[in-house]
Amino acid sequence: MKISKKNTVKKILRNTYQLFLKCRFVIEFLISILLGISVLKIFYYHTYFAHTSYKNIIFSVFLIAIILFVIIDILRKKERLEKVFLGFMIPIGMLFLIMNIPGYVPDEAAHIYRAYDVSKGILVAPVDENGYYESVVPKDMNLNDREQFRTYKMLFDKLAETNDYNDTEGLFNPAQSYSFVMYIFSAIAFLIGRLCGLNIFLVIYLARIFNFIFFLVAGYFTIKILPFGKWVAFTYLFNPILIHEAASISADSIVNSVILFFISYVIYLAYKKEKMNIKEKALLLTTGIIISLAKYVYFPIIFIALILLNTKAVENKKDKRYIYITILTTFILAIISYLMTTKYKYINAYVLEHNIDSTEQIKYILQHPLRYISSIFKTIALNGQDYFLGFNGKYLGWLNILVNGVPIILYSMMLLISPWLEKTKIELKKSAKIWFSIIFIGVFVLVLTGMYLINSEIGADIILGVQGRYFLPIGILLLYALISPERYVKFKNVRLIYLTLLIFVDFSALNALKTFFLI
Repeated sequence: MKISKKNTVKKILRNTYQLFLKCRFVIEFLISILLGISVLKIFYYHTYFAHTSYKNIIFSVFLIAIILFVIIDILRKKERLEKVFLGFMIPIGMLFLIMNIPGYVPDEAAHIYRAYDVSKGILVAPVDENGYYESVVPKDMNLNDREQFRTYKMLFDKLAETNDYNDTEGLFNPAQSYSFVMYIFSAIAFLIGRLCGLNIFLVIYLARIFNFIFFLVAGYFTIKILPFGKWVAFTYLFNPILIHEAASISADSIVNSVILFFISYVIYLAYKKEKMNIKEKALLLTTGIIISLAKYVYFPIIFIALILLNTKAVENKKDKRYIYITILTTFILAIISYLMTTKYKYINAYVLEHNIDSTEQIKYILQHPLRYISSIFKTIALNGQDYFLGFNGKYLGWLNILVNGVPIILYSMMLLISPWLEKTKIELKKSAKIWFSIIFIGVFVLVLTGMYLINSEIGADIILGVQGRYFLPIGILLLYALISPERYVKFKNVRLIYLTLLIFVDFSALNALKTFFLI
């Protein structure tokens, strides 16, 4: 009888553990939300009320223990890198999401208004004869004055308010031209919030969570499907500024996730031993369309699909024709998307004062191409180091939250070493490496040109407004091109070392966020 009871208990424990394994990432995700809230409360009570919240400290320790159990179990079983990514990214990303006050990712306020528009069914923002459009949002959603809302004390006050969604105002929206595709997930959150009458700032956090879930799924498959270069993708996804944007309502959250997946997907198809099936073709086209509708400067990334020609996935004329049609379709959509954006006018004091006119700037470039090329080189010489630091996560918030230089330099080195950490027998063909590099240069120049058109005086010697984060979707192209079996460097316990260092880098960024808002 005793043996029977003992076996029953063992069976129950074994079944519970198996159920836990199946749901562990969902459990970790929910626990990470609670942990983020609890940690924020600890800082809040300690800073503003000189009170040590032992209840939240004990609760946080308990939650951390569960998260550590999940992570240790993953490491102990030496699970694949994509599962390690989820195990570590879920709690880290959730801390970024919760500890960053709404509106403190670049242009997030404008994207919040655009997402709210989409939640009301305004898929294409209408403009008047002057190219002007206002987003009509609840007054409590107005985040334009960042200085009036930049502390955790203010955040908790806002979360305690009752909001009236019918008390609205019109706000000019710089993100009015962005495609509704970038806001599908966040718009769902705003729709739920409006229908249920939830606190507006709570809904903003919910919208962030929806975007972050998409980043987690995209990141998981970005690593999983790669035939090589998994360490490159893994390291890349832990970039502090990439996580900062992924855990926000910014359109860049979706743009970066889709482009990184698309690049990984093309590499996967290029080394596939069978022909592309219908589902794979549909996914290639769908991701290509999303990129074409996102930001026109990133459209050339679609052309990396040309490396699929003459591979086993694309052998016959019909499949090759499909690749050409996919590229042509997305190209046409990108042109249409760009032309639609030209009807929106963004006229402010800065534009008027600095003689900024996109049409006249285009004329200048066409008339003086060599001068413009000279402006590009001068800009890179002057600001290249700043772009590099910004690309690696030096500047968070509105470029006013600075992460300590040591972690950023460390991360930069880790990123540069990542192509040689994986022992592989395959790599990109030489022609593909050259093509990846050309695409990188092309998009790099387009980014600079885009800012030259909308943010620089006509004929300016230096291009203004360029930020390192703009190159997040393309930097990985060069890293994939650097992968070579001949350059493999064997490090003992590389997984443990890299994970430890990445945690150090991201927690340094989190500390910068906490310090900035605890005033």
